[in-house]
Amino acid sequence: KLSKNTTSMIADFSLKNKFSGAIAVANPNEILFENYYGLANREQRYKIDQKTVFRIGSITKEFTATIILILDQMGKLDINDPVSKYLPAPKAWKSIKVRHLLEHSSGIENQATYKNYRITSFKDAPEKSILSWLESIEILRSPEKGFGYSNAGYNILACIIERLNHQKYADVLKKLIFKPLSMGGASVTFVPLKNYKKAKGYSSKGEHIEFDMSTYVGAGEITMTLDDFQKWAIGITTPGKLLNDPKLLFQKRIQRHDQYYGYGFMVE
Repeated sequence: KLSKNTTSMIADFSLKNKFSGAIAVANPNEILFENYYGLANREQRYKIDQKTVFRIGSITKEFTATIILILDQMGKLDINDPVSKYLPAPKAWKSIKVRHLLEHSSGIENQATYKNYRITSFKDAPEKSILSWLESIEILRSPEKGFGYSNAGYNILACIIERLNHQKYADVLKKLIFKPLSMGGASVTFVPLKNYKKAKGYSSKGEHIEFDMSTYVGAGEITMTLDDFQKWAIGITTPGKLLNDPKLLFQKRIQRHDQYYGYGFMVE
């Protein structure tokens, strides 16, 4: 359980508008601590509570990696296959494998640097469009020559997921993860939500910050409540709930400074 000093410090930060959010400490059997702090919307004074929906940003990659491993488990793909087996990839991509995208060792650039990036779904994209998109992504180094964080890599994994399932990424998420774990408040929808349901972001100066995450397919667009996140934490670590062997996600694959990266997760 959290110490009184810790809970007092969090409460103090919240009163000073230095922290707003939801915190839970739990194990598979019980919730040890749960509390909600601050305002989800400072302009309209909506408090953060059990129904508040948060953007989880790059934690989305955990879900994408899990879906890829579920598909591997089902025999729909092999993470050791080249990307070109599943997508109309350029010749320069022949040595890039699916697992390289999972662990950020593919050598491709991050999404922020390539042009005209507005893809929000790959399900119905023509082969030529996907090929043209992949050709526009710069390869900075050969695979397995070091860690290189790449949102683009997870966009490509989402593309593979959509192509194999003939469904949009959001629908596959719902079918393979959200529904089995009863994550009723989780989705890839945020902007259309009613204001009292969503936690808005603010800078250290108190200014509202809004990001369009619709193009971060597979890399950063998922939203959920604290309850959803607790269900996810249990589901992803319990053998048989989603993966037969969840440890595959958390093995040390490639080093990043004093840490390692697995599949969608940083590993101590």
